[in-house]
Amino acid sequence: MTATIVFDIETAILYDSPGYTRLEDDAFDKHKSKNKDRIEKLEREVESLKTQSAIDKRLAEIDAIKTTLIPRSRVGTAAFDPTASMICSLGYCDSDGDGKIVVLSAKDLEGEKQLLLKLVDQMEYFQELVGWNIRQFDLPFLRSRMMFHGLYLEMTNRIPRSKYDRKIIDLMDLIGGDKRLSQQNACIAWGVDTPPSDTFIDGSGVQASFVQDDMKSICKHCEADVWQLTQLAEKAGILEFSKFQDVEIKRPW
Repeated sequence: MTATIVFDIETAILYDSPGYTRLEDDAFDKHKSKNKDRIEKLEREVESLKTQSAIDKRLAEIDAIKTTLIPRSRVGTAAFDPTASMICSLGYCDSDGDGKIVVLSAKDLEGEKQLLLKLVDQMEYFQELVGWNIRQFDLPFLRSRMMFHGLYLEMTNRIPRSKYDRKIIDLMDLIGGDKRLSQQNACIAWGVDTPPSDTFIDGSGVQASFVQDDMKSICKHCEADVWQLTQLAEKAGILEFSKFQDVEIKRPW
């Protein structure tokens, strides 16, 4: 049986970077409304200006105002930008193991580096990588964060460079076809259990939990995602734990 690893990552905004400013939610809402009015006013002024230098000055001011603002407790596009966020949790389950789902977490950059080193060690022995939307998100994000930590050589030896490498099995592509199907919708359609919303957060709650130092909730969410992925992969015939081994992957709830 080909050695396979099923994995999932969770990401969170950690630090201010060029073009990103973190604000509390109420301040974010006020700032966004104020900026919108200011930009509209400047755009009207541009139409009445006659010299190119004056126009350029106004356009530069508009660009500066459009600097991206990130609300602290909401998931924004910056959480998916590897230059403005980090991997705060990683979960995986391998076909050569005992069915145990391993979940790692990181609250700071050093923790993220150690998490990535453990993943590198784990990936050394596997020929297939299974996940959800890993071609477009997880693997490119991993590559970027590994290079940030100076792990370029380790990355090239473990993670396929091409997103079309045969080692990569993206369940979103296989199940959704040409549709950007969510993992939760796929689980509902294929009869895979979903975690109870009263005790588990979903992806939209990761950033808020990270800000509140609630790593336990993030890890529970990551573990649930990995469990769902193993069930989808087994139903699709990609993983065959039960056929070749007396293994049961325990549901996290």
